Amino acid sequence: MNGLAFIIQNELYPLENLDKDIVCSEKVYNNDKVCASSFVSVQGDSNSNISDMVRIQFDWRDRPEVITEEDFLFIPETKTLFFRSGNQWAVFNLTNKMTVQHEHAFCHPWLERIGHFVLIEDELDAYLMTLDGQKINSVPIDPPWQRQDFPDRIEYMSPVYGKQTLLFPLM
Repeated sequence: MNGLAFIIQNELYPLENLDKDIVCSEKVYNNDKVCASSFVSVQGDSNSNISDMVRIQFDWRDRPEVITEEDFLFIPETKTLFFRSGNQWAVFNLTNKMTVQHEHAFCHPWLERIGHFVLIEDELDAYLMTLDGQKINSVPIDPPWQRQDFPDRIEYMSPVYGKQTLLFPLM
């Protein structure tokens, strides 16, 4: 994936005592017990400018999930890694080995790079993010919604919320 190699270990039990740089604990309500874990080792190649391996542990609280490389979006300019799973999304700074954002999602969000921005679409919300994972703006959407892309914005039409617009900041 664009300068990164992933080693992904999905387990049906909680992982303990592993050497990890980042822990991402699933955002669910009323459940503090970890039921399973996934462990991801991310290593950069010569094109990524990431020399250290970054180890991320994902703790599942609702139900075990199987994550794959398709659940990640790497932004080489900022060395930022976007992640999505069934009910959450997160952004990791691979240089500082830290979590930038971690949010609940309604249903398996979509990650997409659009020029100088990253779009995160969930079934109920759309977020426009900077390439380093800072939230620019967001709008509510509700299915069935339709999306139309323009050079300076993305418009959504939804029966519940009507027309909602994500404006791209001037660059």
